[in-house]
Amino acid sequence: MHMMKKLDLTNAQRDAIKAIKETQHGKKEQHRSEMKSITEQMKKQVTSDQLDLSEVRKIAHQKALLVENMTVSMAQTMHRIHQQPTPEQRVKLERMKDKIHKKMQEKHQH
Repeated sequence: MHMMKKLDLTNAQRDAIKAIKETQHGKKEQHRSEMKSITEQMKKQVTSDQLDLSEVRKIAHQKALLVENMTVSMAQTMHRIHQQPTPEQRVKLERMKDKIHKKMQEKHQH
């Protein structure tokens, strides 16, 4: 993240964030693979001669659970990353985010 460079993170902080992101990347790849499988299963149902609604519901449930797991995993990752900066660095980060948000709002108002 570009903003992280402006926070003057220590090497230990950078390493910790990098490790967190690498772990999340592995989870994301697994989730992507699972979603692909679910999509293929649903496609088979949609294109079959006979639609099996119980199977469609089962697939939909699998998809819902996967989306839930993906959301929780991302929240955990964001939380772990947010814990790495010092309180002072977090304040600086929030100010940078507010500044970017304000610029985006002004850009969309024109």
